[in-house]
Amino acid sequence: MLFFDDPFLIRVDMILLSFNIIILIIISAISDHHVIYFFRLIMFILFCLVSGGSCVIKYLIDKIQSSKSQQIEGELESYLKHQDFRDLIREYCVKELSLENYNFFTFLLELKLKSKKKLSIELMDEISQVYLNQNSTFELNISSTCRKNFFILRKRIQDQNETELSTESNSFVQTIQDLILVFEGEILANLRDTFSRMENTNEFKTWLYAFKVQQQNNIF
Repeated sequence: MLFFDDPFLIRVDMILLSFNIIILIIISAISDHHVIYFFRLIMFILFCLVSGGSCVIKYLIDKIQSSKSQQIEGELESYLKHQDFRDLIREYCVKELSLENYNFFTFLLELKLKSKKKLSIELMDEISQVYLNQNSTFELNISSTCRKNFFILRKRIQDQNETELSTESNSFVQTIQDLILVFEGEILANLRDTFSRMENTNEFKTWLYAFKVQQQNNIF
């Protein structure tokens, strides 16, 4: 477990308890009643936090962030249907040195046009060479789970090809859609992360204003 992986905020509560002990020592060393009342108020607040208050605050923050993330997800997928927005986010990805996410997203869009076709080893090797290998042209920043699922799928295709050659079996065929499912969630998550920063730029605000005007006038 990572040092800062503390879902129940136990470390935070221990730190707050330590502060309470320090405050008790300070209170015992002073005689000014106004100062004592002030420190007692702080102690009361800290005890409220230790008694579950910090967890409640964390829950509310997570809830707000989750709601914002879902809103961004819906907005992004809606905007990505428009070529002018795709041009805008591509330009921003270039500035952020994360063009690989946009390139792979457009690559997935092309694959969706032939998603029912049989998945080939050649296609998977092309993806591996361009997007997955270390120091490749557009190396993707994706999770180890996503990489693992890709190579599991590749092994399945390889085994399937060998089986077909030896037995002429009509076993279940893996399609390009299976490949799309491996990557789509991760790539959209990366683009959402980029979009969360891009939406604060003047370029996006200008585009959004024009987009809303077009929506109001049904110009699409």
